[in-house]
Amino acid sequence: MRGDWLRKLTKMQNPVFTRGDYERYSEMVSLALPFYQKHLKDGSRILELCCGLGCTAIPLSHHYHITALDQDDRILEYARMNARNFGGRIDFIKGDLRNIDKTFGRDSFDAVSSSGVMEYFPEDEVKQLVSRQLKIAPLVFINTLLSDISNTTDDFGTVKYSYSKNKWFNMLEGYNIIQHKMINELDEMMLVVKRDTKTK
Repeated sequence: MRGDWLRKLTKMQNPVFTRGDYERYSEMVSLALPFYQKHLKDGSRILELCCGLGCTAIPLSHHYHITALDQDDRILEYARMNARNFGGRIDFIKGDLRNIDKTFGRDSFDAVSSSGVMEYFPEDEVKQLVSRQLKIAPLVFINTLLSDISNTTDDFGTVKYSYSKNKWFNMLEGYNIIQHKMINELDEMMLVVKRDTKTK
């Protein structure tokens, strides 16, 4: 990301959640919660990738034991503060999602989850990331915004790739997608990928 992205972020949203912020994020997470509940028991272990301020991880921590991963110390400091105020069962760890299979062993978690993350990676890297996630957990939850326009640059100067529903299925051909569904009217889709016997 270009420049002081954290300064830009704190101008766009409160880095320390108010009660209203937390309730808004909880409402957003509640739309995706049925996907988790269909495949995971309460208290299951989930690794949340690129947790940021904890907008997804903290509401989920009231249902599951969350390990929230991010590679920025500053953002993790805010996320820990938000978790102290509003969190349930949650731990934080600094790390890079591109190396999670080296950081964690096979079946360290019941699932790996990401929200608004995978569309920041090119097609060949998406496949590698999903494969790495399936090494450390038998289920992968991918929450992504769909788009069929050209690639864009976000407010932080980072390229955001344009992936339609069909593009996702083409990218993940050969993977065991056990559920997919639109979450809301904003073209937000949840994909649930399960490890199969072919996964190394």
